[in-house]
Amino acid sequence: MRKPEFGNRKRFGPSVRLLLTLLYCLSTAPGAFAEMWVSLGPEGGMVARFAIDPANPTTVYAAASSGGVFKSDDGGGTWRAINAGLDVASIGSLAIDPLATNTIYAGSTSGLHTAFKSDDGGESWRPINNGLIGQVFDLAIDPVTPTTVYAAAGIGVYKTDDGGESWRPINDGLTDPVVFGLAIDPTTPSTLYACTLSGAPFRSDDGGATWRNIGGGLLSSIGSLAIDPSTTTTVYAGSSRSDGVFKSDNRGESWMRLGAGIGGVHALAIDPVTPTTIYAGTTGGVFKIDRGGEWRSLSTGLPPYTDVRAVAIDASAPNAVYLGTNDFGAFKSDDGGEDWREINNALIATEVRAVAIDPMTAGTTYAGTTRHGVYKTDDAGQSWRPINVGLTAVTVWFLAVDPATPSTLYVGTNGGVFKSEDAGGSWRPINTGLSVETVWTLAVDPVLPSTIYAGTYGGGAFKSENGGENWRPINTGLTDTQIRCLAVDASTPSTLYAGTSRGGMFKSENSGESWRSINIGFFYLDVTALAIDQNAPSTLYAGTGGNGLYKTDDGGERWRYIFSGVTHSISALATHPVTSGTVYLATRLSGVFKTEDGGANWSPMNTGLSIAGVSSFAIDTTGSTLYAGTLGSGVFSTSVR
Repeated sequence: MRKPEFGNRKRFGPSVRLLLTLLYCLSTAPGAFAEMWVSLGPEGGMVARFAIDPANPTTVYAAASSGGVFKSDDGGGTWRAINAGLDVASIGSLAIDPLATNTIYAGSTSGLHTAFKSDDGGESWRPINNGLIGQVFDLAIDPVTPTTVYAAAGIGVYKTDDGGESWRPINDGLTDPVVFGLAIDPTTPSTLYACTLSGAPFRSDDGGATWRNIGGGLLSSIGSLAIDPSTTTTVYAGSSRSDGVFKSDNRGESWMRLGAGIGGVHALAIDPVTPTTIYAGTTGGVFKIDRGGEWRSLSTGLPPYTDVRAVAIDASAPNAVYLGTNDFGAFKSDDGGEDWREINNALIATEVRAVAIDPMTAGTTYAGTTRHGVYKTDDAGQSWRPINVGLTAVTVWFLAVDPATPSTLYVGTNGGVFKSEDAGGSWRPINTGLSVETVWTLAVDPVLPSTIYAGTYGGGAFKSENGGENWRPINTGLTDTQIRCLAVDASTPSTLYAGTSRGGMFKSENSGESWRSINIGFFYLDVTALAIDQNAPSTLYAGTGGNGLYKTDDGGERWRYIFSGVTHSISALATHPVTSGTVYLATRLSGVFKTEDGGANWSPMNTGLSIAGVSSFAIDTTGSTLYAGTLGSGVFSTSVR
C-alpha cells in the first residue's frame, strides 16, 4: 500500500514561522546563541490521548507517544510542549483532577519513571512512582474523591488514595496482569472496568479490591471501554481486532454487537449531551453511530488510511471533537465530525530516524521517519512537506545524498532500498539482488557515487556499482550478518568499516570484497554508531549499545575506551568536517555531548533540545550547522561555529 500524500505543506503558523526564522538566523550568526538548539519540525506525529480541562474547555492537553505532553490554550489552535520535569518522551495517558484542574497526571510506557504529576497545569512535572511498578497504559480519577487515582500497568492495576504519593497493587481476581485500559463509573466510582492483554474485560464493584471477568458473552478481544454518563449501567467495549463495538445494558453481564464491524477500535467517546451518539477511533479512521443505527465513516478532511488512536469530546460544546492519529498528529471538528481540520501548529511529535542535508543547497534538509516516510524542507525548517510518491515502505532507517548529484537520494527502509532522482519528487525500489528487506544503513562512495554499500538486518553487507540498480552480497570475512553502521574513508574510498550488533568492528581495504575483524580492545561489542575523523581518517569513533564510546588512531587496529558518561546506547556520532578532534555524540536518554579534544573532555550541549532521544546527526560541509533527528520531537539545528 502506498504511503499517502496529505496536503501540500506541513506549515507553522505565521508567528511561529517568524520566531523560527529569527532564531535560525541568530543561532547561525557568528558568536550568537552558540549551541542553542532550535526546533525545526515537521509538525504532527502520534497523538495517543487528549485531556480537556472541564473548567476551561479551550485548554486541551495532548499526550504524544514519543514527544511528551503538549498544551493548547485556544482549543487546539496552537500548541506548546510542556515537558519540564518529565524524563521520558513516551506519554500515552493523561487525566485531569475534575475539582482542581491544574492537577494533571501523566502515564508513560517507558523509562525509569512511568507516572508523573503536575500541580500547575503542566508547566512542571514530578515523578510519582512510589510503589508503582511497570509501564502505565491508562489512568482513571475518582470524580468524587479525586485524590484516588487508578493506574493500568504492565503488571496489574495500582491505586493511590493520596494523589499519587504512594501506590499499591489491587489485583485480586485479575487473572491477566497486563492491563491497558480503565473506565470508572462517574456516579458510582467504586465500580471500575479494565481491559487486559488477553482481551477479556474485568469489573470491580469495590474500588478495585476484587475483580471478576465479565467477558463471557464477548466473542472478541477488547481494547477500549466507555461508560454512558447518563445511564451508567450501559457500557461499550471496542474490539482490538476487527469486530467493532459491543454494548452491555447490565454492567457487562451480557453483551450484544452494536452495528456492523468497523475494524480494530482504539478509542471510544460518548456524546455527554446525547449519549446515544458514539464515536469510535479505529485502524481505518473514525466512525459515528446515532441512536442505535449503523456506523458511518467520518473522513472529510482526514488523510486516507488514518489510524485514529484518541477521540475526545468537549463537554461544553459536544460538536467539538478532537482526534489523535498514529501518523498525522491532531485533528478537530466543530460540527460533530462531519468536517475535520488539522491542528498541528507547533505540535511537533514526529519520530525522526535519519537526517540528511543537500550539500549544495542551503536550507534543504530531509527527515526520514518511523511511520511517515520522508519529509523535506527547502526553507531551513519553516515548512515541511511529505515526499513519499512511490515510497511504499514507511519506516526509514537511513538517508543518503549523492554528494556529486544531490538530487539523487537513497533511503534504507523496512522494505529495502528506494531511490529518487528528482530530489524526493518520486521514488522507486532498487532491490534487485538484495535478499533482505530491512536495510539499516547506507554508504555512498564519495569519489565514485554510483558505488553504494548497504548494511542489513540478517543479510550482512551488499554492494552496488551502478547506483543501486543491482546488488550483490559482500560478506567474505564477516561473522555477523546484522550490520548497524557503515563508514567509507573519504581519502581512500576502498577502505570501509562496518559496525555489527554481535561481532564488533570489521574493516575492508578492497571496497568490501573481503573483511577482517578489528576488535583488539573493542571486545566484539554491539556497535550502534560510527564516525571517521574527516581530517585524520585513521581516527575513528565507535559508539556502543550500553558500553560507552571507543576510539582508534590507527584505522581500527587497536581501540581504547574514552567516554563513560552514559551507560545506555549511543545512537549517533558526527565529526566536525573542518576541525579535527571535535566530535558530537548523541544518546536516546541523555541528549548530546561534545568534545573538542578528541574525547579527552566532554560537555553536554542540550540547551533548547527536547526530552525526546536523539537518533541521528547531519552536519553541513562547512561545519557551521549541526542537525539532530529526535525520536519524537522532529528535527533540531544548532550553530557549531
